[in-house]
Amino acid sequence: MRRNGLSATALALSLLCSAPTMAADADQATGWTTTGLFSPCAEDCAVTVLTGQSVSQTPMTSTFLHFESPSNWKWDYEFIVAMAASRSVLRYKGFFSLDPEIGVARRFGTADGMEGWAAIFLRWKAFPWNDYVRTSIAIGVGPSVSGNIVIEPGYVRNSEGAGVANYFSPELTVGLPSQTRFDLVIRYHHRSQVWGLIPQTTDTTQFWTAGFRARF
Repeated sequence: MRRNGLSATALALSLLCSAPTMAADADQATGWTTTGLFSPCAEDCAVTVLTGQSVSQTPMTSTFLHFESPSNWKWDYEFIVAMAASRSVLRYKGFFSLDPEIGVARRFGTADGMEGWAAIFLRWKAFPWNDYVRTSIAIGVGPSVSGNIVIEPGYVRNSEGAGVANYFSPELTVGLPSQTRFDLVIRYHHRSQVWGLIPQTTDTTQFWTAGFRARF
């Protein structure tokens, strides 16, 4: 009986130790790869640094739906510096990934202040020219907290209080095939009430930003 008990214990420990390997093999067989959010990094963690200028007086719909020429965008004297940490937790072959991100930013100018966000980015990475220029496009969405902002004709300023808005961020990255850990990033940094779905406490703001991403 004792021998049977020891055998059962050894079998259970063996199965427990082999479970991660079995899961990894299953992932490889289906093309899906999952990574624990707090497991050791293996070039699937990243830090991104961005800076840019406000185009808050040019609606997002004018840019992405009506394709208004950049020469008609209304830039104002509001600037931003942002930093974000992210991780790829779900991938399907070399096609796409799901990347949670948390970030903070500091605005400088007439609406000086801090903001932060937590978002999930859906990223597409399969492009036919990737052997020459690695490219990805992504869209991130999630909650954002910031001091309230008022947009007036030709002017952006702070108002009283703080509120929650929706963070929506289309993004383009490019990099060298030989340098897979580093990317150049162009991101549209947008906060809004989603056409009234979130209680109105602040006006819609957006920044065109550019920067650098390093993976580790």
